[in-house]
Amino acid sequence: MLYGWGDNSKGQLAKDPDAHSTVSDPAKIDTPAGITYTQVSTGNQHVLALDSDGNLYSWGDNSSSQLGRDTGSAKNGIRASKIPFPEQPEISDIKFDGISGTNRSRNSDGTWSVSTPSHRKGQVDVTVSWSMNGQQPDAHLLYTYIGPKYSVGFTSKNGSCPAPSGMPGNQPVIEGEQAKRPYPDPKSDGCMFDGWFIKDTKGDSNVAYDFSQPVTGGISLVAHWSPVDTHWSINPSQGNVLGGQQTTITPPDHSRGIRFNQLSAGGEQANILGFSEGVASDGNAYAWGSNQYGQLGQDPAKKTVQNTPTKVPLPDGVGSDFTYMKIAAGGAHTLAIGSNGILYSWGRNDHGQLGDNSTTDRYKPQPVNNPYTDKSFKAVQISAGAYDSAAIDDQGRVYTWGCEHTSYSDYGTVRSTPTLAKDPNGSSQGLHAVQVSVKWSFILALDEDGNVYAWGYNTNGQLGNGTAAGEHNKDYANDPKPVQDPKDASKTFKATQISVGTRHALAIGKEDGSLYTWGRINDTNYTRPTNDPANTGKTIKATQISAGTWHSLAIDQDGNAWGWGWNYYGQTGSGSTSDQQATPIKVTGPNKAGQGFKTVCVSAAHNHSLAIGQDGNAYSWGKNDYNQLGNTSIPTTGNSPKPIQTMFDPTPLNITGVRFDQTVIGTLRQNTDGSVTLATPAHNPGRADVIVDWTLGGIVQTQAHLPYTYEGMLPHAGSSGAIILLATGLLAAAGAAAAVRHRREARSLQA
Repeated sequence: MLYGWGDNSKGQLAKDPDAHSTVSDPAKIDTPAGITYTQVSTGNQHVLALDSDGNLYSWGDNSSSQLGRDTGSAKNGIRASKIPFPEQPEISDIKFDGISGTNRSRNSDGTWSVSTPSHRKGQVDVTVSWSMNGQQPDAHLLYTYIGPKYSVGFTSKNGSCPAPSGMPGNQPVIEGEQAKRPYPDPKSDGCMFDGWFIKDTKGDSNVAYDFSQPVTGGISLVAHWSPVDTHWSINPSQGNVLGGQQTTITPPDHSRGIRFNQLSAGGEQANILGFSEGVASDGNAYAWGSNQYGQLGQDPAKKTVQNTPTKVPLPDGVGSDFTYMKIAAGGAHTLAIGSNGILYSWGRNDHGQLGDNSTTDRYKPQPVNNPYTDKSFKAVQISAGAYDSAAIDDQGRVYTWGCEHTSYSDYGTVRSTPTLAKDPNGSSQGLHAVQVSVKWSFILALDEDGNVYAWGYNTNGQLGNGTAAGEHNKDYANDPKPVQDPKDASKTFKATQISVGTRHALAIGKEDGSLYTWGRINDTNYTRPTNDPANTGKTIKATQISAGTWHSLAIDQDGNAWGWGWNYYGQTGSGSTSDQQATPIKVTGPNKAGQGFKTVCVSAAHNHSLAIGQDGNAYSWGKNDYNQLGNTSIPTTGNSPKPIQTMFDPTPLNITGVRFDQTVIGTLRQNTDGSVTLATPAHNPGRADVIVDWTLGGIVQTQAHLPYTYEGMLPHAGSSGAIILLATGLLAAAGAAAAVRHRREARSLQA
């Protein structure tokens, strides 16, 4: 602040002299907005002041032009104004990552224009060489080169459904960005929309499209449909008036073509608690397995296990267009990104891994707050570990929270809210990256240029810096540092994809597409990335990788899935439950031993693994103690050492009650195809109205009515002592009681 007092007859105190010719006490001098004076000098009746940007301001008497600027007809300048120097800034060169731009020219408003040189996609340093009253220090700016635009087209497939309405037009998408899921969904009379599937080079569209993935070329997405079936049947539809005959009620075929577009295997701790999650083509998230801490989005007090995929509730207050875009399963917690870009978390929170500044478990999806903006955290990529979480915000900055763990007995410092990772280059903007990965003891990040950075514990060389601190070492590296190139330790290792295990790391090399690994491998510490077959067991050109707690998965360029590492429960997919699979081996095909398994994505946890096959179906293998495989044919005491298909019914149909006129059927035998078998009650000859109560996806539906014909004659009461209840007050009372009981049961089901 600048203060002044005394004579103000010429406005030298920056006040109107007609109102304040003299100021007796120090008073604050008004300054232009955003200006901070660093030096000031007073003349006879005028003042000069220098601001922090090097600009000069003046005010007061200007009778002899001593203010250095035009004040018009007024002889005084009572407000501070910048003095325009005769020499304007002159730019002599503008370099983009060291390459000079062309067609440099000054604009009439004082700005400059320049044509950028060609450059690969990414952020570059812009160096501006300039002078004004002599050569000035170079200015540095940031410029981002964006990739080319690709077209994402939308078509429809299904000969049994009419041509749909509301089909979206093509989307132009910049390389590396995401296509937006169209809203609202298209419609086709008599059919249900199952989602968008990607057309492959053969013209097939078996695999659901993952809208969270970056677009790297032109693609065509195909709408899939399921015809609506409304036909109910009862078989046999006639029987004896005495009842007691078996009949089966079969609901309409409600099967859907909804498929998963991504999967995430969770439950990293040995005693916890396998669970699985995924996002499906209908835009919903589904989860199954252990729900001990509410990690499936269900109240654990009511449901501790889900046997098959069950829909995750939507966050409170979201719009009808909301879908889940990305999901990540951790030790016993979940992260997800919504179509609104907001990051949500739920499940276990004992180490602050939900990022809500507490250690309270939560089973409902809650938005994560960004403490740096005090707004909901907008994320583009996420990773969930045993006790930690990580995300990249919509500006490309890396945040982490929760805490790492050595996998022995040592926990790191808890970060209960998202914390910005430091920029290894020293800026205050934090580390910028396109992928981040957590699991247990350390963190990896991959920037846009392919540079890999690591921080956390380094007990077994997992930081890739050429050293290993030792098994029980508690030293923690707080800040990201480059992972060393295996051929030249002075350079940073470059990759296209990364994945973190407990104390080992996987990466796909940028130069050669090979699978690299480092850290603890087969009881040996590798302190820099290696793709030597003598260490990794096989040279694999990989397209996708997933590091589990103690085992690893990869997909090669032909689509084959590979597994290796700890295999006590068959989690490598080798077809056996040997204690350890030391070198990569092809995952056994689901149908025939000895065949490989063609996949489009894989996910590894502690005891089990997940994959989406090239047929579009979800598969799982390994331990099933909490039904994390999602297939009830495998007991919870059993394992599956080869992939089995996950039982996925996104809209389960359940028959909840049946009446023959007013007679409630007490026992319904549920069949595997969704039908029910029952014993008919006694009834007068003629037609009975069979009333069926049912739900679809947990929602009560309009009752179904089916005809059933009773044949024959009821015996008359006589010497046999047969007591016939029909058409008597006793029968009426029994029917009324049954009706009351049915209404009570229906209310209970609806609740």
